Amino acid sequence: MAKNDNGARLLGGAGFILKEIEDAKKELQIAEKAFQWAKNEPEEIDAAIARLEAAMARYDALIRRAKDMGIKLDKFTMYNILLK
Repeated sequence: MAKNDNGARLLGGAGFILKEIEDAKKELQIAEKAFQWAKNEPEEIDAAIARLEAAMARYDALIRRAKDMGIKLDKFTMYNILLK
């Protein structure tokens, strides 16, 4: 099995997309925190909203791609694949 730069083992396209989904989920969580921490400055709020919308769009696109590929895994199975 090949490894990517982060050391995650790839199972063809499925392993790659699962890793990308996990990364996108982390970015979405960070974007949510950035929004919560934004001060009452309009520029900060706008930037936090833009970051959150971008993270949501990326996550949604990756989920759709995984569904199109026929990938249907629960979180436990996904972690087992990524950690092997």
